[in-house]
Amino acid sequence: MQYCYQAPFGTLLCRLHNGLPAEILLQHSAAPFLPALPNDTPLAQWLDSYFSGSPAPLPPFVPPAGTAFQQAVWAQIAQIPFGETRSYQWIAGRIGSHPRPVGGACGKNPLPLLIPCHRVLSANGLGGFSMGGDAERSLAVKRWLLAHEGVAW
Repeated sequence: MQYCYQAPFGTLLCRLHNGLPAEILLQHSAAPFLPALPNDTPLAQWLDSYFSGSPAPLPPFVPPAGTAFQQAVWAQIAQIPFGETRSYQWIAGRIGSHPRPVGGACGKNPLPLLIPCHRVLSANGLGGFSMGGDAERSLAVKRWLLAHEGVAW
């Protein structure tokens, strides 16, 4: 099922499989044809708590399909606490790789709020971000998310 969720920075498209989050994307425009994510779902409750500034433990989600390399990157990202960041270089060092492919794996992350790739920065600043929107809008969302978590980059 597909639902929409109104985040402070725009509309999120939430795809659920058997009731579990499988993908979260930033919509280019409002999706009036989609029903709102029901308030009683674990994902809606988590999103509400996250956007209120006190995130609850992550809800269960569909483990993303990806290569062994992508899985290793996402596992490292999943460990970054709220309000903290790591660099592409740091993650690359942890898995024996290089920063550029780590960035590529971040861009393939289908659950960017639950596997918080916005918390991964480049050595020289913000780095990239992909939530399904255009690059400029996605970076604006990354800035918003980092500011929301109290991160000064």
